[in-house]
Order: sequence, then C-alpha cells, then structure tokens
Amino acid sequence: MKIADLMSRRVHVAGPDLDAETAWRCMQQLHVRHLVVVDEREQVIGLLSERDLGGRHGAQLRDGRSVRDLMTPDPIVLEPEVDVHRAAELLRGLSIGSFPVVAGGALVGIVTTSDLLDLLGSYEIGQSVGRSSTRLST
Repeated sequence: MKIADLMSRRVHVAGPDLDAETAWRCMQQLHVRHLVVVDEREQVIGLLSERDLGGRHGAQLRDGRSVRDLMTPDPIVLEPEVDVHRAAELLRGLSIGSFPVVAGGALVGIVTTSDLLDLLGSYEIGQSVGRSSTRLST
C-alpha cells in the first residue's frame, strides 16, 4: 500500500506569520493536531503540532509568538508513492507525528500516526474475524 492510498487529502495550512494563539484556536476548532506551514508560493516550509504550541497549557509559550517561532522548519516530506511500511518506520524512528505529502513540489496531503494506527486497527480487526477465541480462567 502506498501513502497516496492512506493520506488525508484535506490538509490544513497556516502561514508562518500567523499568531501562534490563533493557530492553536484554529487547530482546536478543526480538531486537528498538525498544521502544514506554507509560504506565499504554497511551498511547505514547516510543520506545526499541538506539542510545538505547548498543548492546552501552553498559552504562555504562545503569547506574542508566531507560527514561524514555534514550527519545525523544513520538515521531512514524503511523496505519494512511498510505501506505508516505510512511512511507519520513519514516524516511529524519528518520533514524529506526521509527514506532509508532496508531489511535484505541491502539497497534496498529510499522513499522520493516527492514519497508520487506523489502518493497523482495521487490519487487525479484519484478521481476527473467523479466529476461535480463548477464554482464560482464574
């Protein structure tokens, strides 16, 4: 399976000069944990996570700061043809939560740890159908 089969095509983006508190409120309203930061040419220049913004208790961290101040600059991006297993290895090995997906220099999606866990969960459920169960007794 390729990243193109798994990624979210609806990507929420922010400009680097956006106020960090505004970015936080937008993420809460949109129920997302990552924003891809793009420049005026729509090129990926950063990635912003809830963690970067200090989470629920990060108001002091966000105060007077911009997305540019708190984002992870020059994030690793994946192409849609990358194998899902490779993406999972990278997410785990680098301890990050998402990758922007870029094709021909254009942002086309995002893949997150949640996407991979959803895939694994649906696979595990599918694999368990038809298995006999075992009851453990005390």
